[in-house]
Amino acid sequence: MFTFLATTILMSRNKKLDIKDYWSTDPLLSSPIFRQITSRNKYLLLLQMLHFCNNDNQEKRNRLFKLDIILDEIHTNFKAGMVPFQNIVIDESLVLWKDRLSFKQFIKTKRHRFGIKLFVLCDIETDFILDFIMYTEAETRLLPYDANIGISGAVVKTYIAPYLNKGYNLYTDNWFTSLILAKREVFMLSTKFDDKLDDSGKLDCKGSIDKTDILQSSVECVRKTSKWYKKYFFI
Repeated sequence: MFTFLATTILMSRNKKLDIKDYWSTDPLLSSPIFRQITSRNKYLLLLQMLHFCNNDNQEKRNRLFKLDIILDEIHTNFKAGMVPFQNIVIDESLVLWKDRLSFKQFIKTKRHRFGIKLFVLCDIETDFILDFIMYTEAETRLLPYDANIGISGAVVKTYIAPYLNKGYNLYTDNWFTSLILAKREVFMLSTKFDDKLDDSGKLDCKGSIDKTDILQSSVECVRKTSKWYKKYFFI
């Protein structure tokens, strides 16, 4: 399986139009390393049989059942990967998926527009992904929350729980931000400044999420598949 995964990752750095071309002996297409690593038939068989759960133990109202084992491992590794610097950011990301899927989303501001929506927590200093939550509508895995703050506020409360009152600065866009979520009012009285807005010269904190999306697209090893969970696994 390690050989299978290594082969798949290598494909992202040596893209071809058809998966069988990686084992081609045509001088114009040949990449001998793939034939040295594994045979074509063995690779295609593993790709076809790739699965992450026991269907006999299917859980009702758990849309992520087929990926739970993988997701648990990824979440653990991300959280243990580093202690974040002072500034962290939450934003949305989208994994391209155009076929039928009950929780497929449309975000017009994203490059792909249609796909599986993620709420991503990033460290701004390093652009390291600290955690992510896959949006599955009513089944989205969030801490219990008051209906007044909505799902956007619930995402913030879920993410900030481990970092609350520890000196971190959290940046969010207007979708995640609300007066109810802030829980307190801030007043300021000044005789020095007027009400004009000035450019602070600071960089966009949400750029960390954009960078992870760009990096993901540059090393993408996904190919057309009828199984959404396989595509998500490879991403």
